[in-house]
Amino acid sequence: MSINKDITLFIKTFDRPECVDKLINSIRKNYPEVPIMVANDGKLSIPSYDENVSVFRLPFDTGLSYGRNYMVDKCKTKYYVLLDDDFVFNEDTDLGIFYDLIKSTDYDIIGGMVNEATGPLSYFGNFDEYESYLEQVPVKLKENGITRCELILNFFIADVKATKQVKWDNELKLAEHTDFFRRAALNNIKVGVTQAVSIFHDRVRNSNYNKFRNRGKEFVAMWMNKNKLTHFKNVHGTITYVASNSSKVKVVDSLPTNIKQNETKLRTFDIKNTEASLKVNEILTDTNPKTDNRFGMGYRLNYGIHRAYKINEVKFFDDTPNEDEYQDDIYQRAKQVQETNSYESVLDIGCGSGYKLLKYFGEQKTLGLDLEPTLSFLKSKYSDKEWGLSDFYNTPTGSWDVIILSDVIEHVQYPDELLAMLKQIDFKKCIISTPDRTITPGRNRIGPPINKYHVREWSNYELIKYLNLYFNVTDSRHFAHVQCIEIEKR
Repeated sequence: MSINKDITLFIKTFDRPECVDKLINSIRKNYPEVPIMVANDGKLSIPSYDENVSVFRLPFDTGLSYGRNYMVDKCKTKYYVLLDDDFVFNEDTDLGIFYDLIKSTDYDIIGGMVNEATGPLSYFGNFDEYESYLEQVPVKLKENGITRCELILNFFIADVKATKQVKWDNELKLAEHTDFFRRAALNNIKVGVTQAVSIFHDRVRNSNYNKFRNRGKEFVAMWMNKNKLTHFKNVHGTITYVASNSSKVKVVDSLPTNIKQNETKLRTFDIKNTEASLKVNEILTDTNPKTDNRFGMGYRLNYGIHRAYKINEVKFFDDTPNEDEYQDDIYQRAKQVQETNSYESVLDIGCGSGYKLLKYFGEQKTLGLDLEPTLSFLKSKYSDKEWGLSDFYNTPTGSWDVIILSDVIEHVQYPDELLAMLKQIDFKKCIISTPDRTITPGRNRIGPPINKYHVREWSNYELIKYLNLYFNVTDSRHFAHVQCIEIEKR
C-alpha cells in the first residue's frame, strides 16, 4: 500500500506513555504497517512496539518544537501526519483521504477535524497583521473539498520538504502553533483543511504533565516579544497583551485606540483621496474582503500580500531605451493568444518603448498607454500609431480583444485603481505579468523589493487570490522568475 511507503506518523510526547499506547493501538487496528515516529522528551519511558515504530529518547524537556523538528529531520517518507499523543484513531480517521488529497492537489499542508466528547474543535483562520498587532481571522469551512486558510489544528498531513522551509521554532517549547502557521503563511506554504477526515481527542492530563504544560503563557510572551507583538487576538476573539520584553502576558477586554483606528482603516480601500476611494469602492463591489476566505494576511492594505510586507516609494522607470531585452516571453504569449483566437485588437497598458507591441502586433489595431515623458517619445517615434496617457481615472473607450499589462502592476502605488479601470474596459483576455518574489533572484520575501522601481512584488498565490476577487483567472504560468496570469471578465 502506498500509504506505508509515503507517510510517516509523528507523535511528540511528554510523560504520557499511557496515551501513546492507546494511540498506537488505535492506529494499528487499520494501519498495521504504516511507519510511526515517537519523540519523547519526558522522564517516563515509552515501551517498544513493532518494527515500524521508532521511538527517540530526546534530552529532557526540549519541547514540542524541538521534538517535531527532530522527526522532520529523521523522516524518510515524502509526507507525514502530525498527531498529538492523546489523539485516538477511529472510523473517521482515514489516512487514504489525506493521502489522495495531498497527492492530487498543490497543497503543502492539509488539516482535518479534531473531535472531543463535547463536540468538534474549531481553530481555523487566516492571519492579519499591523505593526505590533496580530489577529487570527476565522474562516467558514466548506462542507466538501478543501478550504484554503492559514491556520488549522494540530492534526494534518504535510509535505516534508515544504515543512523544512519553516520548521518549528526550537525556543518555543510550547505556544508554537500560531508561530509555525504564521511563518508558513509568510513563506507561501499552501495550507488548507478538509472535513472529510477527523480524529478523536481524548484529553488526558496528569500532575507532572500539567506542571510543564501550564507554562504556556511564558512561551506566548516569548513568541510575542520575538515578533515585536504587543497584542494578539485569536480566532475566538480573546485578546492577549504583553509589554515589551516582559515575560508575562494578560488577557485584556479591548484593543488600544491606535490599533482600533488602524483596524478600521485597513477595512477600507487604501486610495490617495476620498473621492477616488469612493469611486474605486463603487466599482470593486463584487466581494467583501473582510469575509472572503481567499484573503489571508494583509487582505486589504497590501492587495493580497501579507500585511507585514514592506513597500518601496513610487519611482518612475524610463523604458524608452529598451527594445525586447525584457518581457519578450510575455508578448510572445500574448501573440499566441491573439493568433489562437483570431483576435484583432490589442491594448497595451504601460507599453514602455512600444517596441514589443509593434514587433508582435504591428498588423493589428493597437493602443499603447504610458506616462509622460514616455508618451511624447512614443508619439514622436511612431507617429502613425495610436498612443494615449495612462490614467486610471480615464478609461480607454471601445472594445479590446487583448489587454497586455506586462510588468506594470509592481510599479503601481494603488493597484485597486488599476483593477477598477480594467473592470470598466470591454475586453476578452487580459495578460498580466510581474515578478514572482518567491523565486526572484536576490528576493526579499518580507519586502521591500530589491528593485527600487518596484513598489511591491507578489507571490503567485497572492496575486491570483487578489485578481480572483474581481476577475476569473484562467491561466497561470512562469517565464523564469516572472509570473504570467491571464484573466477574463466575470
